[in-house]
Amino acid sequence: MAPRLPFPSDVPEPTNTVFRLASPADMLRKFGWEIRQLTTSLRSPSQNPYEPGLIAYRAFNCAVTGWHIAHWTWSYSDHALRAQMAARYGFSLVRQNRRNLERFCQAVAIECPELYLCRRIANGKDVIVDTTDTCVSAHLKRPAWESACYELTFDDGNGSRGAEVFHPAYSYWRGVLAEFGFLQMSQVSE
Repeated sequence: MAPRLPFPSDVPEPTNTVFRLASPADMLRKFGWEIRQLTTSLRSPSQNPYEPGLIAYRAFNCAVTGWHIAHWTWSYSDHALRAQMAARYGFSLVRQNRRNLERFCQAVAIECPELYLCRRIANGKDVIVDTTDTCVSAHLKRPAWESACYELTFDDGNGSRGAEVFHPAYSYWRGVLAEFGFLQMSQVSE
């Protein structure tokens, strides 16, 4: 069952920034919004000739935002919180923060396969988590010529999955952000 994605009123308003993004919680809110946009595009029949492009862009945006919550979470944390995260994910902090960020990214990608998929889509072929890594491909098709709806599938070497792949990634981040105090418990309930 897909998690209930928050409505804008479920997550506190971000501070007054140009892009309205100031914290990992704001990025989670954006991720939920992007998933809703993609889901609406896939479910609502449209004769718009640009619809396949819109769906593809929305899917890519979901992957990029879902993945980059890792960077926002690490960057937004102070040294004490980073030490907690390192302990939670089983790695030791080193002097170079960039290496610590990469270790955190590796850990969340391993723990949540859907985030791994987001990472591969967001970063293209440049990021390989391990040597058994396979290519990720996305397919957008119209199931029948008469149908105005489209189907989006992702193939990652372990089978095909649809756009619902973003829901577990959202749930994962919701749990992690709550665990480390970026979200209030009232914002976590489904």
